[in-house]
Amino acid sequence: MEGPRLFGLLLGSAEPVVFRFSMDESGLRDTIAYRIVRQILDHVYPDQKMTNPEFISIFRTFSDVGGSWEDLIVGSPKSYEMLMDVLKAFVKVKNTIR
Repeated sequence: MEGPRLFGLLLGSAEPVVFRFSMDESGLRDTIAYRIVRQILDHVYPDQKMTNPEFISIFRTFSDVGGSWEDLIVGSPKSYEMLMDVLKAFVKVKNTIR
């Protein structure tokens, strides 16, 4: 199943206010952004364990490269590819550091 269609099935309907997460660790795991990234990591990179600061770095990087959580939720292939590129690069760097 393709990425954006899969997100629609996994997340159901989400209110736009959920996308406005703060860049600190309080309530991080309650955000749609966290759930999206966590599910991708669980399915594509099952051996990767991330800390809260690492999740925040992923969120910031995704936004910095022009990604949009709102577009991702509605099924934008462009945003999905951006997020996958960010995750791939992040996992590569993390594995290189080990």
